[in-house]
Amino acid sequence: MSAWAGGAAIFGGALRALVARPLVVAGLFAAIAVPTVALDLVDLWSFHADPDAYGTGGWGLARLAVETLVLAVAVVGWHRAVLRPGAPDPSVRRWVAYGLAYLVIGLAIGLVLAPPAALVLAGLGIAANVAETGAAMPYGVIDLFATGLDALYGLGGVEIAFALLGVPFLWLLYRCGMGLPHIAVADRPMRMGESWAATRPLARPIAVLALVAAAAQAVPLFGPTAYALRADLPFTFAAEAPLAVLAALGYAATILVGAAILTEIYRRITPPPP
Repeated sequence: MSAWAGGAAIFGGALRALVARPLVVAGLFAAIAVPTVALDLVDLWSFHADPDAYGTGGWGLARLAVETLVLAVAVVGWHRAVLRPGAPDPSVRRWVAYGLAYLVIGLAIGLVLAPPAALVLAGLGIAANVAETGAAMPYGVIDLFATGLDALYGLGGVEIAFALLGVPFLWLLYRCGMGLPHIAVADRPMRMGESWAATRPLARPIAVLALVAAAAQAVPLFGPTAYALRADLPFTFAAEAPLAVLAALGYAATILVGAAILTEIYRRITPPPP
């Protein structure tokens, strides 16, 4: 089987698993979407109510904790519905372990991708500055990255950034993140190195899968944000709230699709339960 066929087969298997369990999908979608919409609207309202106080008082950390717990509860529920149907409900310990592992894996991947992302921004900043002023460097490093961000936005902004970072992020997540569904159904942890080794036979299909998944998730995840950046919307809560709701619903959909993909890869690299 070619890499393209293998990647498409994994993605198709994940979608078929979602379609085959409409009640589970509806319940888990609501479990993610309702608190996410509430958090986004509170966040937006607090920003418009008092921009100077926005982000103070530990709100950011509190929101991250709630979002991570909501994600863990829903995604563990999906993993177990597919991999261990009929098993007892998971414990709080399993949810917390999943949430912490999700943050650690995401941070590790972010650290891996940060240097090349910085190089891309720096290169764009230098190129833009040469085109505008004839000088290679702006006034300083911060100006260099700011110029790079402006150039990135001019090239396509959100879409280009997602292509540059989203695809490699998903590829690394699918290769290193098998410990996430493993936490949901097993008692012994799976390290990132073990996940990398276990997915080696699927390395090429997973590379294709990352492209397919990124393309499929780009519109629901970043469509409202991209529209908001380009549209001349009034700077009011009422104008921005509908886009915030759409973004939250898109986030919930992409989380479920991502959970289904992780589950499908894990199912293919592990033996079925006795």
